[in-house]
Amino acid sequence: MSEPLLLVATIPCSAAAFRRWLDAPADAVFADWPEALAGLPPTIAAATIKDELIERMASALTIGDGYLLCLHDQAAGELRFAAYENYGDTVDSRAAMRDLLALLRTVADFRGGRSEDHAVVYDLGSAQPVAIVGIRQGRSEVLESTEADWPEWLHDWLLSLGEIGPDADLSRALAPPLLRGLKQLINMGAAKATPQQPFRYDMEFETDGSQVIQHGVFHDHPPAVVAGADPGSFRRVTAGSHGEAFYADRHGVWYLDSQRHLHRLPDRTGTILRGFRPGGADGEPLLLCGNTVWHLVRTDYVDNTPASRQRLLEETVQRGGLPVCEAARQLFWLAHADVDGASFHHLDEYLFEDDKHVYLIPTDSASSVLDGIHPGTLQRVGDLWCSADEAFFWSRRIPLRDGPLRHLGGQYYADDRHGYYLHGTLAPLEGASGALVRAPFHRALAYDGKQVWYEGKLVPDADGDTVSAVPNAGFLYWQDARRVYYAAHPLPGAIPGQLQVFPESVYARQGQEIYFMQVPMLEADADSFEVIDWCNARDARQEYYREAPHTERVEEEDE
Repeated sequence: MSEPLLLVATIPCSAAAFRRWLDAPADAVFADWPEALAGLPPTIAAATIKDELIERMASALTIGDGYLLCLHDQAAGELRFAAYENYGDTVDSRAAMRDLLALLRTVADFRGGRSEDHAVVYDLGSAQPVAIVGIRQGRSEVLESTEADWPEWLHDWLLSLGEIGPDADLSRALAPPLLRGLKQLINMGAAKATPQQPFRYDMEFETDGSQVIQHGVFHDHPPAVVAGADPGSFRRVTAGSHGEAFYADRHGVWYLDSQRHLHRLPDRTGTILRGFRPGGADGEPLLLCGNTVWHLVRTDYVDNTPASRQRLLEETVQRGGLPVCEAARQLFWLAHADVDGASFHHLDEYLFEDDKHVYLIPTDSASSVLDGIHPGTLQRVGDLWCSADEAFFWSRRIPLRDGPLRHLGGQYYADDRHGYYLHGTLAPLEGASGALVRAPFHRALAYDGKQVWYEGKLVPDADGDTVSAVPNAGFLYWQDARRVYYAAHPLPGAIPGQLQVFPESVYARQGQEIYFMQVPMLEADADSFEVIDWCNARDARQEYYREAPHTERVEEEDE
C-alpha cells in the first residue's frame, strides 16, 4: 500500500527575502540527490517560483492528491513550508518532492546569515526521513542524517488537509501573493471555458462555459448536465477529488455519493459555506451551510429483508434525513444538525464545537451534542481529547475513572491509579499502577517497577525494575536483569549485556550463537556469519532467508 510523503521546512528569513525568493526563476537544478530521489523526471514548468507554487496548488485542488503550505511568519521571522503527496510510491510524487527541495535550497541565496537549517521529506508510513537537504548560503547540500523534529505549526496544517478545497480558507496555508494568484487562476478558468477548451473543476465535473457537466474520468457513466448549476460559481466545497463530496454554487448545494450519483440538497441559506473531512483525507465529507451541518451516516439493516429496508428508509425520511444510496446491508443517508455557523469549528477527528456546544459527529449515527461538556474545556492528551471524566477517540466516548489522564508516549497512558494502552479504545493494563513509564528507547514497551508490557500485553516474568536497552539495537531488542527479549519474546540462552545486534537487520550474536529475532539459528557458523540485508544472511557454508537455509526457502516456494 502506498504511503504519503511529507516535506517539512522551517527556514529563518526576512519578509523581503521571502518575497525575492518567490519572484526568483524556478530553474534550480542540483545533481547530488539522495538515491531515493535520484533519476526522476523534471516537473518544474513555470517561470518563477511563485508561479510554480500557484500551479501546483491549483492542481492539488483539482486532483486532490497533494497539498502545499507556504507562509512567512512575520513574528517568528521564518518561512514555513510543507508539501503533502498522497501517493508517495509514484514517480510523479517523488519527482515533485525533489523539485520542491530544489526550490527550497535556493532560499539561501536571498537571506543573510549561515544558520544550519534543513528541509526533510518523510515517508509517513514509517515516519522516517527519505531525504534531508541542508539550506546554507553558498553550500546547500544533501545531508545523511539530522535531528529533524516536526515543528509545532505542522499539526494544525495536517489536520486541515481534510478541509482544503476551493472554498476553504487558504490564507492559513498560502502567503498573500500566492493566494491572490491562485484565486485569479481558478476564477479565470471557468470564465474562459469553451466547448473546445473546457475548464475542469476537479476529476468529476467540468464546464464548457455555458453549463456544468458531470464527466467523471473514473467511471463509465455518460456525460450529464447538472441542472440549474451556475458555471461561474460552481465548485467543490470539500477536499479530495475521489469519492464522496459536497459541491455548491451561489444558490444550490449538491452531494456526490460513492456511486457517483448527484443529489440536490435544500437551497443555501446565509453566506457561510465550509467543508470538512473528519478522519482525514480518506474520511467522509461534512458540510457547514449557514447554521446547518450535513454529514453522511451509515445505518445497518436489521435483517436485510425488503420490509426491513423499506422500514428504515421511511424512518430516515421522517427524521429529516436524505437517503442517497445503498450497500449490501447498509443505507447511506445525509443527516443534518443545527449549529452556530459563525463559531462552528473542527477540533479533531469527529469532534467539533461552536460557542454553545461540543458535538460528536460520527459516521455510524446522527450527530450528537455532548451534554455537560462546555466549549473550550476539552484538552488534547496524546491522541485523545479529554474532559474531567471522559475521553474521546475518533467517534468513541471513553469514561475516565481515577483522576486526570497523562500521555506517556506512544499508545500508553496513565491516571493516578492505573496504566492504559490505546488500541481502538483505552484498555486498562493488567496489574499496571499509576507509576507506569514508557521506555524511552522502545515505543511499544512500558513498565511500572514491577511488570513489563509490550504493545499493551503483559510480558510474563519480565522484571519491570531492571528494564534497559540492548546497545546498538534500536527498538528491536531489550533486556532486564535475567533475560534478553525480541519484542515480547525471550531469546533462549541469551545473557543480558552480551548480545550484539547486527546493524540494519534483525539478526544478533552472542558468542557462538546466532539469532534471527528470538529464534536460535542452530546451523549458522558464527565465525563467518554476515548479514546481507534485513532478512538475508550467509556464512561460509550457505545463505539464509530469515532463520532458514536458502535451500529450504526455495523448496517452500516450489510447494
